[in-house]
Amino acid sequence: MKKIILFSFVLSFSLVFSQTYCAGDQISEADQNLIHVVGAGDDDYEIGNEFRLSDFNGELNGGNYHVIFIDMSASWWGPCQSNAPIVDGLEEDWNEYGVKFVTSLSDAGQPYSCEQWQSNFGNSDTPLVLDENQSGTGMFSLLHDSWNAFPTFALLDHTMTVRAKPWTLDNNTNTSSCDGTNTTIDGWSGGSTSDFIEQLVEECGVLCEGCSGDVDTDGDGIADECDDCLNMSGDVNDDMVLDILDIISTVNMILNGGMNAPGYTDCEKIDADFDTNGVINILDVISIINTILDARIIEIRGSAELNIIDNDNSSNIVIKSDTPFSGVEISFYSGNVIPQISLNNNSNIMVDYKTEGEITRVIAYSLSNTPFRNNEAEFIFSNMKINSEMLNIVVGSPSGHELELTYSVSDQIVQSGPYKFELNRVFPNPFNPITTIDFTLPEDNLTEISIYNLLGERIETIFSGFQSKGSYSYQWDASNHSSGIYYINLKQGQNIQTTKVVLMK
Repeated sequence: MKKIILFSFVLSFSLVFSQTYCAGDQISEADQNLIHVVGAGDDDYEIGNEFRLSDFNGELNGGNYHVIFIDMSASWWGPCQSNAPIVDGLEEDWNEYGVKFVTSLSDAGQPYSCEQWQSNFGNSDTPLVLDENQSGTGMFSLLHDSWNAFPTFALLDHTMTVRAKPWTLDNNTNTSSCDGTNTTIDGWSGGSTSDFIEQLVEECGVLCEGCSGDVDTDGDGIADECDDCLNMSGDVNDDMVLDILDIISTVNMILNGGMNAPGYTDCEKIDADFDTNGVINILDVISIINTILDARIIEIRGSAELNIIDNDNSSNIVIKSDTPFSGVEISFYSGNVIPQISLNNNSNIMVDYKTEGEITRVIAYSLSNTPFRNNEAEFIFSNMKINSEMLNIVVGSPSGHELELTYSVSDQIVQSGPYKFELNRVFPNPFNPITTIDFTLPEDNLTEISIYNLLGERIETIFSGFQSKGSYSYQWDASNHSSGIYYINLKQGQNIQTTKVVLMK
């Protein structure tokens, strides 16, 4: 097995990227957060997803610690190919112990693509392969050894410290401190990479242990001993009982921003999202109530009409439907006014609302899931007019399904309905110099559309501000930018989606 030293290639490469981590160095948080693009995925990543080393850092990801093995290869160099089955074998031996394996592939497509590399030189679904053609800073730039050669390897412990750069994989013979000497692992006197990994796993201890229990109380496929959310869907307080406390917690979460509500754990938010669509809203409240009541509700889908009536200093929102509905959620921009809100002629319906900053959220529901009287709801905003452009409304049927909503404001008809967070289309692509960005949003929240270059630098912001739920379309005029690959990043709350575009002038 040989390495190839790329004098001319590495010389030009190092003029751009000078940072190299040697054995004993801890990778900075900034470099852990560098974006790499997935070329061939695994159980956790799909092709085109963003990957960051910080995904595996327990201090940054919520407590999931890992030992990390990084294989830096070039698709056109034979010794890299001969190492791939060895790397795959290491993964089969160690992945159940919390060890993560990543292949950083340079020159993908010359001749092997990332997917071909994954399927031809290892198991079909492992390891995770990064397409460093699309990444601003590849792993090779951060972790190459003093030979500046392919292939090269790095072992990171659970503290994100480089502990060894083994060469060869069977028996470490490096002596340079930037190659990973035998002394970089305390008490180690050389040996195979598998033995290196074993010691780092032992150091990590219980932080890196996999799940081995047989009891799965909530039936989610995760053993109780390793399940951070040891409960059933809707059981926000984790007491293994669905009751009014869970309803109150979910309502309060909605009033404070749903998935973006502060003061709630990720586990509580996952449990409150009963229908698992990534949004916490009135539909989840209705579903939790039905479960508590053990109600057998026939699935109800339909539509409703909404009319906004502006008076001198107030507004009424009137919802009418031929279909029963038992829950309404309203959110809107209220500015500096704290609104006074009431519901007319529906004494059986509870109304809660809260103003936080310049956003007011209202939720109306029945603990017995009783529909609104005569399939009609009239909300009275006695001290303000509603800004219809900043309004979002969800109407839920007794079965917990959203009704499609048509509403009118000053005789303008607007169509609303179920949406999901999705960057639907960028067209044309490739483009010169204008492309259109189409996307949908499932909730009202601060939204941002940004453009990044290959170095991961934000070069332009298309939009940044409040957006209501719905479909949108923006244009990017790239006249001031040079030809090349760029990334369009859509972000709303905790939801992020990125797509690649090519500017060809």
